[in-house]
Amino acid sequence: MGDFWIVIILTFVGFTALAALLLIPVWRFLSREEEAAETFNKTNTEP
Repeated sequence: MGDFWIVIILTFVGFTALAALLLIPVWRFLSREEEAAETFNKTNTEP
């Protein structure tokens, strides 16, 4: 039964690392796009 815990923990750690590897670049891209949109709206909506 002890071997199952090792597999469960390694699977959880691997899944978490894979999720971070895939989601962090998406999060960074979306935050950059949000800043660009705010800058664009600020410069184009002022009279």
